[in-house]
Amino acid sequence: MKNLKLTIFSAIFLAFSALTSCTKEGITVPVVVPVPPAPPASTANAIYYVDSAKIYSTSSTGTNRRLVAGIDTLNPNSYIGSMVRSNDGNKLYFLHYISAGTPGGTPVIKLYGVNKDGTGLTMLKNMPNISLAYELLKATADNKIVFYQNAFTPFTTVVKTLQIINADGTNQTALATLPAVNSYTFGLSSAINRYASIDFTGGATILQTGTITGNTIGAPVNIGTVNGINGSCLSNDGTKLAYLKVNAAGIVEIYVYDVATATSQLKFTHTVVAGISLISDYSVLLRWVAGTDKLLLGYGKYTSPGGSASDFTQVTLYTLNNSTEVTWRYEGDRIFTIVAE
Repeated sequence: MKNLKLTIFSAIFLAFSALTSCTKEGITVPVVVPVPPAPPASTANAIYYVDSAKIYSTSSTGTNRRLVAGIDTLNPNSYIGSMVRSNDGNKLYFLHYISAGTPGGTPVIKLYGVNKDGTGLTMLKNMPNISLAYELLKATADNKIVFYQNAFTPFTTVVKTLQIINADGTNQTALATLPAVNSYTFGLSSAINRYASIDFTGGATILQTGTITGNTIGAPVNIGTVNGINGSCLSNDGTKLAYLKVNAAGIVEIYVYDVATATSQLKFTHTVVAGISLISDYSVLLRWVAGTDKLLLGYGKYTSPGGSASDFTQVTLYTLNNSTEVTWRYEGDRIFTIVAE
C-alpha cells in the first residue's frame, strides 16, 4: 500500500540480485532469478535503500543504481520495512510485510536475510503480528539482531521492549523494557551500550541519549529540542550523535553531539531544495556512513496517496571537518531510511 509507504522507512547498502514473483493458486511467492556477474570490486562506499518491496544499491555519489532484491513486487500490499546490515557487511536482514489491504486488518510480517550479492534470500521467521510492531536496530558481531517491539493493548499504554534474536531466526529473547515515554525513534551504537531516542512527553520533542548495562536501560540525558523530525543517528562506536534542527528561515542545521564532552557543535547548514515548502512536512533521515567521518542527509517529496512521476528523494553526503559535500537525487522514488557503509 502506497499510504503505508509514508510511515514505513527503510534503506541500507549492498550489491546486485533480482527477484520476481509468480502466482500459484492465488498465492504470490518470491522466486530468485539468476544473478548477473558482479561489477569489479571497489573500495568506494555504497548505498542500499528500499523502494516499496525492492532493495536497490548505488555508489556513494548516487550513480550505478542496481536492483539487489525484491519480494512479491507485483503485489500492491507488499513492502519492506526496517533493515540492517550484518556486522561484517556481508548480509542484510529486513522485515517484509503483506498488509491486510483493509482498515484494521492484520499484516503478515516475516524476517528475511539475504547475502550482499543478492543470493541466498532466506525467510528466517514468521513474526507474531497480533497487536505487535517491530523495528530492526542493529546486527551484532556475534550474529544476532537487535530490534524493538511495541505491544499494543486497547486503552492501555503501549509496552516497548528491546529484543534480540539469532541471525538464523531462532531464540528471540526480550532484553529490557524501554523507557515509558512517547519516543518514536530508538537507535543503538554497534556496541549496543548506547542508545538515542526522541521523547514527545509534554508536547516537546526532546532528543535524548543514555547507556544500556546488561538488561537495564539507563536514564536518558536530554540533549535538546529537535523540531519533531526524525533526523538523528549514533556513530557506530557510540561516541557521537548527529541530529537535525530547522531554523526560523527553514534552513536545516546539522549538529554533532560529543558524548565525552556533552557538547554540541553546528557542523553544516542545508537549504531545502525547490519543490518542498516545509521540510518538517516530509520525512527526513540522517545517517553515519559506517566507519567514516561522513554524514548522509536525505529527504523527499511524495504525492499521496499513489505517488507521481514528480516525486523524488534528495540526498547530500557531508564529510566532517572539511565541509565536502556531494548531492544527488533519486527521481520518482521516495526513500525513507538510509544506512551507509
